[in-house]
Amino acid sequence: MNRHKLHRAAFLIIVVFLSLSFNRISGQESSKITVDKSMILENIKAPGFPAKKIIINPGDLKNGKWNNLINKKIVECSKAGGGTVILAAGDYFCEGPIVFQNNINLHLQENARLIFSQNPKDYLPVVFVRWEGTEAYNYSPFIYANNLENIAISGKGIIDGNGSAENSFRQWRSKQKEDQNKLREMGKEGIPVEKRVFGDGHFLRPQLIHFINCRNILLEDITITNSAFWLIQPTYCDNITIRRVNVNSRFINNDGVDLDSDTNVLIENCNFTTGDDFVAIKSGRDQDA
Repeated sequence: MNRHKLHRAAFLIIVVFLSLSFNRISGQESSKITVDKSMILENIKAPGFPAKKIIINPGDLKNGKWNNLINKKIVECSKAGGGTVILAAGDYFCEGPIVFQNNINLHLQENARLIFSQNPKDYLPVVFVRWEGTEAYNYSPFIYANNLENIAISGKGIIDGNGSAENSFRQWRSKQKEDQNKLREMGKEGIPVEKRVFGDGHFLRPQLIHFINCRNILLEDITITNSAFWLIQPTYCDNITIRRVNVNSRFINNDGVDLDSDTNVLIENCNFTTGDDFVAIKSGRDQDA
């Protein structure tokens, strides 16, 4: 299959081992465990959020950076017990990552658009990620969450990775091989993760949305486009619902959803037009697998 062709799909995926079987070499004994899909669905429930709402409007930024203002409101809302941070219709150009906190629903109203800069320095300091199956410290993903519970991105708005911009992170694919090989060797050799530091001076492209070590996740109704690398990557996460999400991103390595060592995942009624996989199920690489 030519991965650069346009693909379209709308489907339901339930990520589950429907059956597990073990057969002894002799063939004389076997044990089978069959799991009904309804048992898995019982473990998947979209998170709910308190009634508190904080609305951000396009005219609210007087100075500074949009990502700093949005992150400030996310922290404020989380400290108050959680709720919904709403981006009203308009454009929000972020010169750095959006970083989640517990119990936050980031809601993009219709015609709201989050756009991300392509300046590598905006995504430092490095953070903990899993990059193509190997743990490392790298440039921050554009939208990032680590070790959190009850998080969501919802609404009819658009998350724009800005991958078509001049000098975007997309250009790094032709420069990444040395770093890619180095990271894979570190993974094979079991080098401690805290020593696998990339970032400044290296060329591993950041993910668009990367949630790692999180529970109770919802992605609903949003449109995601124009990424330089993988779009949605939950890693070591549990209880994930992805529904009515539109992914339209046609560059190389534009996987729509990479389910990376996750548990209890429901994907339904989504549309994918991507330059790579719609949905890929992964379990890590080498010693990190």
